[in-house]
Amino acid sequence: MFKDKSPKVPTKYAVLTIVAASGPLILLFSLMIDHWLVRIVGWLAFGLFAIWISIGILVGGFPSQDSPVTDSSDIGQVVTAISDFSSASPSSTGRVSLGGETWDAICEGGNAPRQGDQLVVERREGLKLIVTQRDDSHATG
Repeated sequence: MFKDKSPKVPTKYAVLTIVAASGPLILLFSLMIDHWLVRIVGWLAFGLFAIWISIGILVGGFPSQDSPVTDSSDIGQVVTAISDFSSASPSSTGRVSLGGETWDAICEGGNAPRQGDQLVVERREGLKLIVTQRDDSHATG
């Protein structure tokens, strides 16, 4: 019936993070089993954990949902409000459709957009689109 196409949290590092974070636990269990192959796997998992932590310390942290998205391919795109935006001052919040996906959006300035209104993407902040009301200069004839 209704399929949620909300942007998901980036999972680029999810598998590596899960494996790396479980490294010490895998090592602990592998030391309890008296088989050389199991112990090698345990030490490899622990090594991956140590490398992952070292990289995190050296580069100043791990990727997170709060880190800004620098992809500018959406800037200037026309999007459609799929719901009425809340009317809060000085900006309003709502949801828009872009490329078949539903995004949370903030509209800066002007009146709160209504469902079906055409808006223009100004920038992205994390997983939110910052949009403005579409004026005649953006219209395509």
